[in-house]
Amino acid sequence: MISTSAGFPLANARAIAGGNGKLGAVGFCYGGTIVNLIATRVPELVAGAPFYGGAPPLDKVGAIKAELLLVFADNDNFVNPSWPPYEAALRAAVLAAPTLGYSTGPSGVQLAKLFERWGIAETIQPRIIT
Repeated sequence: MISTSAGFPLANARAIAGGNGKLGAVGFCYGGTIVNLIATRVPELVAGAPFYGGAPPLDKVGAIKAELLLVFADNDNFVNPSWPPYEAALRAAVLAAPTLGYSTGPSGVQLAKLFERWGIAETIQPRIIT
């Protein structure tokens, strides 16, 4: 179980010598699943990179605050089928957000293209803060 108390030492991670106090997580396979799970349970997470990880509980996706780099394999019969419902949950969370902020740089351009592909760009435009 992951928690923001003794089960997950956030204070210790933020205090690592030479660190900047921000939390990030990277995981591969099962570790990728854990990164997805952490993203739903730890609002202090700034960024996560789940490589080939399974989706988190879909009813918790709206709680994700971190920026995520979601990486999938070409041919993965376990993880890849979890993507369409995960993507739908992410889309629903974006639609439910009162405001949306993102960079105007290359990552923001790609995000804008995603919103267009999802067919929600015009709907969310009044709530975007850049």
